[in-house]
Amino acid sequence: MWLEGRRFYEMAVADDAVFALPPPLGIFHGKDFVRHMGDAGLCHTVTLDKQHARALGDHVLLVYRGVGTAHDGTQRIANCLSVYRQQTDQWLLCAHQQTPLNGDAD
Repeated sequence: MWLEGRRFYEMAVADDAVFALPPPLGIFHGKDFVRHMGDAGLCHTVTLDKQHARALGDHVLLVYRGVGTAHDGTQRIANCLSVYRQQTDQWLLCAHQQTPLNGDAD
């Protein structure tokens, strides 16, 4: 989801999703985040590590560190928590939180 643009988010984000993102973005509900973002993805490269997953019935909780390079060349490093819900034949993002990391990314 770090790499794709608006069209992908429109398909992959649940209507009742919640986002808690670092400033200047803030808190978004439902598809508000999708409407806020541009057509391009947030980054053009990304590495995900320190990954942990936990099944919770028809949901899965993912915790990971994301290191991405934005289109303007700045690096974005964040600890992330995402919750996906299985709905028929696809997984929908229903909650996402990011904590930006400065300097040491451990």
